[in-house]
Amino acid sequence: MVEAKKEDAAPKRSSTTTGNLVAHFYMYENLQPGKTYRLRVAGVSTIGQGKWSATTFSTTTLATPPAKPDAPQVHDIGLFGMRLEWVAPDEHGSSIASYKVRNNFDNTEHALSANEVTLVLRDLNPGECYTFQLCAANQQGWGPWSEESDDAWTLTSIPEVPDPPVVAASSVDWVDLHVPRPFANGAPVVGFLMQYREISMVEKATWGGDQTYPAVEVNMNE
Repeated sequence: MVEAKKEDAAPKRSSTTTGNLVAHFYMYENLQPGKTYRLRVAGVSTIGQGKWSATTFSTTTLATPPAKPDAPQVHDIGLFGMRLEWVAPDEHGSSIASYKVRNNFDNTEHALSANEVTLVLRDLNPGECYTFQLCAANQQGWGPWSEESDDAWTLTSIPEVPDPPVVAASSVDWVDLHVPRPFANGAPVVGFLMQYREISMVEKATWGGDQTYPAVEVNMNE
């Protein structure tokens, strides 16, 4: 019997005969990369197990790129941004040197140092769905990408203040206005509310005459 200090190790074996001695050769599999082990052996006969041998000298498996990390977690969602956090994956025998975070909305990537386990994103679009992935690198190279994070929707809000309407034409009892569409903040602009105020040298009139109009796109070049 051969025993390693780590569990889930599966030996392979072969043997050769030299004189009256039989030398057995075992290959342990499913060990972890970049880990240090000692091994020992005990003989097993038809009536039971013998005593354990002294251990081998310490031996270290080769390092590989980092393990696949868990998906980043999303916090503090706002209109234009959010904050990501993650846990470092198993480094597989070589210290993690850097991270990459992929924004799957537009496939942009953010490079971060090994000490950074959080990322604040700004300049996102309101009312959009975002997912993210993470991978880590060490001296052996880049590890695999994580699974996608849970869907994260940025918030929505009322439209921003529009630019002033432009008078295109007027007649006896109407005024033709060109109205620029304001930034929607994630919720589509479906219409406009308009008011007027009569200008008088005598007194300052109040705003009124509310009229609503659907938001219809007009090609100004036609």
